[in-house]
Amino acid sequence: MMALTTGTTYLPQGPRWRLTLSLIIGVKLAIGLASQLGWAVLGIYLYRSGTEPRHLVLINRVMGGLLAASAFATLV
Repeated sequence: MMALTTGTTYLPQGPRWRLTLSLIIGVKLAIGLASQLGWAVLGIYLYRSGTEPRHLVLINRVMGGLLAASAFATLV
């Protein structure tokens, strides 16, 4: 849906639409890869540090706080 929305919103109706499409694809690819790499690194770190009970409690509290903050930001 994001790609479809971006394409219909930002693509011009002229002869240069292919260039703009290439730029949009490149930007989305770069942002997507960076985001996925960040989540992968975070997942590896959490997996390695999640073996001790005190770390699990800390991870759960931090994730719960982030979830509450994102829910609050959505509602406001």
